[in-house]
Amino acid sequence: TSGASSTSVSDCDIICGAGKYSEAGSACTICAAGKYILGPGSEDSLHTTCIDCASGKYLFDDGTDHSSHDTESDCINCEVGEFAAPGSATCTSCSFGKYSEESGVCLDCPEGKHSSTGGGDLSSCEACMPGTYSPPSSGSCLNCEPGKYNKLPSQGLCTNCGPGRYSNTEAATSDGTCDSCAKGSASDEDVRTTPCDICPKGTFAPAPGSTTCTSCPGGTSSEESDDGSCQSCPHGKFSAKSEACQVCPPGSFANGAGNAVCSPCPPNQFPKDDQTGCEVVTGYYDDGEGQSVAVPAGVKRNVPGMTLNTLDLEEGYWRTTLNSTEILQCVNKKHCLGGANITDMCADGYTGPLCAVCDSGYAAMGSGELLTCEQCTGTSIFKIFAWLIFVLVILTAALFVSFRTLLSEDSQRSVRSRSASFGKVYEKVTKYMPVVKIILSYFQVTGTLGLVYGIRFPTFFSTFTNIISGLFSLNLFVVMPLGCTMPAGHYASLLLYTIIPFVLTGVLLGIRHLSQDKHLRTKIFEVFLAMTFVILTGVSVKIFSTFACQTFDGDYGSYLKVDYSLKCDHSAERWFYWLYAGFMILVFPLGIPMLYTYLLRKKVGTQETLTDAIIRKILCRKKLGSEAGGKIDPGQAEFERTMDDKQALKQALEEREKFEEEDPGLKALSFLYGSYEPKFWWFEIFETLRKLALTGFSVFLVPGTAAQIVMSMVMCLGATRMYCRKRPFISDFHDSFAEVVQWQLFFTMFAALAIRVNLDGEMLQDKVYFDVFLTVLQFLPMLVALIMNRDEVKEEVKNDIKEGKEGLGRAFSGDGGELVQNPMQDGKQVVLGGGSLGDVEMGDVGKMASIALSDNKETERQSSKPAPTVRGSKVAKSDLRDSMIPPAPKVEGGGQKDGREEKDKL
Repeated sequence: TSGASSTSVSDCDIICGAGKYSEAGSACTICAAGKYILGPGSEDSLHTTCIDCASGKYLFDDGTDHSSHDTESDCINCEVGEFAAPGSATCTSCSFGKYSEESGVCLDCPEGKHSSTGGGDLSSCEACMPGTYSPPSSGSCLNCEPGKYNKLPSQGLCTNCGPGRYSNTEAATSDGTCDSCAKGSASDEDVRTTPCDICPKGTFAPAPGSTTCTSCPGGTSSEESDDGSCQSCPHGKFSAKSEACQVCPPGSFANGAGNAVCSPCPPNQFPKDDQTGCEVVTGYYDDGEGQSVAVPAGVKRNVPGMTLNTLDLEEGYWRTTLNSTEILQCVNKKHCLGGANITDMCADGYTGPLCAVCDSGYAAMGSGELLTCEQCTGTSIFKIFAWLIFVLVILTAALFVSFRTLLSEDSQRSVRSRSASFGKVYEKVTKYMPVVKIILSYFQVTGTLGLVYGIRFPTFFSTFTNIISGLFSLNLFVVMPLGCTMPAGHYASLLLYTIIPFVLTGVLLGIRHLSQDKHLRTKIFEVFLAMTFVILTGVSVKIFSTFACQTFDGDYGSYLKVDYSLKCDHSAERWFYWLYAGFMILVFPLGIPMLYTYLLRKKVGTQETLTDAIIRKILCRKKLGSEAGGKIDPGQAEFERTMDDKQALKQALEEREKFEEEDPGLKALSFLYGSYEPKFWWFEIFETLRKLALTGFSVFLVPGTAAQIVMSMVMCLGATRMYCRKRPFISDFHDSFAEVVQWQLFFTMFAALAIRVNLDGEMLQDKVYFDVFLTVLQFLPMLVALIMNRDEVKEEVKNDIKEGKEGLGRAFSGDGGELVQNPMQDGKQVVLGGGSLGDVEMGDVGKMASIALSDNKETERQSSKPAPTVRGSKVAKSDLRDSMIPPAPKVEGGGQKDGREEKDKL
């Protein structure tokens, strides 16, 4: 432009022509090579820059001729095989790795192909072989690097081996050249030319080709091995997550392998040397649940480290299984060897529960704590036959003597003479019958306490009482090894014990039926009653024992306490003997007391029922109406209303003996009532029930507990109270003696309670002292009672020995009695020397002037006063009272109290 203040293009003086351009008012310039600009008048004429020739075209003029730069057509196309960039002045041939199929265009050879010449068509690009690759526009194929492979031709890239694999092979043609990482190593790289890295400690690679290492879980570690797995920490070591295994700290343990933490030992336990577990201290055992339990009685206390399965038992103890916590005392200490081996706890010949069963080839002798298993040999068979012969000889001798007396062809006088002599001997023996019965009853009860209470008395005491009670119960079969020849368990003995009394009863009835002598018939019935008295306790315990079972822990089962070879199950055999024993209860424990009741009831009178009498006597109530009229009790209580107790007793005894002479059947019952005052005729029934309550019935009172013993002690105290209050015996000495024996029984039960609650001491010395004390207790009170009444006892024994010798001499010589003319009101003769007055005809027996006795001193003493028609010991006892106690003065309103005081002084 040439003027100032130009306001439009039209104000510019010069417009550049075609092929030229101007920058910011400068002079017009021809476009450079490879560029052009349109001519004037074009919308582009005002361009300030030139335009590049398109790609593939060139314009070689370097700005000398503007006409060569004024149109697009001035740009010339390159030849085939050449190319030109936009604004190029010349064309360039295509380079290596490129091809051209049209002018001015060079194209890259496809991936996997290369061209070493360039400029050719597509066919000039050659394919790369497997193991090589070619990127686009490559002039040659390249080998695949290590860690890669190429298994196909014409590939632009090689395939990586990938994570978990590696390869150090170049130009690999397959993935087979890629090796997987070994176990225990890993790699997360796509391309790896070296083996994979080993997993660090505390980690693991469980399989080949792992890309990462995994941390070992708690309780394991890889420090011990590089095989690609974590090893459990051994016993006694632990490992937290990703840590090496370490020894457990003091006071802890690692039981088993693979512990992530160590457990502290429970109380009363300490770690083992290798810290694989804890051992209990001495006096404790491990219950299997990690708890320490104090060892029970029967387990050795000086053995450390015991578990429930390894409890080491002392001698004399037994348990069912290795898992049993119930440690039981054996019936006999020597039968159980103890130890920890459950299969070797019993001594040779013993097996079963509590080692109280004889093994095969052995037979039982004795019972309870005296049980021994004897091996069956020829000696055993000899013992059986020897004992059987002995018993048969005794029975035969008894039968021979009885039948000889019955079948003798001697005169009736000779028969009466023998009967009289034997009768006098019998009267002397029966004088001591109350003491014998008291002692017998005591040992019948004490002999069953161990079985009834399920406790083990001290050895010496138990042996002593079992022997004594066995003799008093006539239990002779236990000394024979019957199991060697026949079944000899409890069921067999139950049959034996219940059938033999029927056999003996049949023999006695047969002898009684054959005899024509009333006196002998009476004695036979008394023998029958004595037999029931002797066998009742033993047979009742045998019967009730059929129902007493002991249940053991676990699945061991329940067994009969009296015979552990018999299982308390629902078998047909068990049901049969259960029903049989139930029937025998009706015959023996219930039947015999009912028999006593029936026999006595027939002779006691008709004023009141037996139930009323027993209840009234127990409750100390007075009877309404007359108390006279009974034969056993002619009315002693009625007599006591008008005379003192001594005279009333004497009068009642005289009246009762009159009835006995008139009624032989009444005399036959004297075994039941003869020891008691007439008004206490029922006391033998009470005594029988007392023994049954303390033996057979006690089996069912919460067996095996201290409460069972306490209830028995209460019953014993009640019976003692009855003896103290009633003083039922005719002799005051017998009253005192019976009371002492009752207290003796109470203290024996108290000792049983002490054993049950383990108060007899743990030390051997304490147990020995306790055993000695308990054994002495069985005799000392009786001896004290005898000493306190020594004068009375001494005098009676002295007289009885003298009379007994004379009576026995006459009895075995066959000339025991003679006919003596006695001054009687009707002039009849009576047989003296103990004969039955009921065998001869008499007039007014109650008005005899005198009676001739074998003892001259007694005859002289009786001759000065009218004598009652009484015999034997009854006269001696009543006269002994008269000689020792002066007659008590009658007291208005009744002299009962003063008389009782006089009796008590006696």
